[in-house]
Amino acid sequence: MNDELLDSLKSDLDLEGSFKNGQFGIYSDYRERDDVYFIKANKEGLKLFAYQLLCAAKDFEHQEQEQAFQNIALEEVSWMLKDSEIVLKHIEDPSMINVSETEAAKSRWKDRAVTIGCFIILAFLLISLIVGIYTVINSIL
Repeated sequence: MNDELLDSLKSDLDLEGSFKNGQFGIYSDYRERDDVYFIKANKEGLKLFAYQLLCAAKDFEHQEQEQAFQNIALEEVSWMLKDSEIVLKHIEDPSMINVSETEAAKSRWKDRAVTIGCFIILAFLLISLIVGIYTVINSIL
């Protein structure tokens, strides 16, 4: 995707007039049990958001050519509804692996210590149960 195509789309979609009247927001649908979201927007807001996504796609192409991957920030603009429950701040390429995210996924010694501690407590309770049953049976006989 090149700049000429984006500029022609901007003029074809008549985005200059859409900046005044456009509205776009993402909300949670509380009537559903699962996390379900919906978009509240008018036609101009949808066109503006689509154009913003196309610009982000062009930025990803540019990053691929330079082999310099980073998040693409989404600006807060006047056509975004202020009471929107979900605010999109940036776009990430899913193939981009962040070192800090992979390190966070690894278990730490604290996590292993909690697991080992739980197993020790369960073993103690099991041994106490067996000793208690043995003691009750010996006292009856």
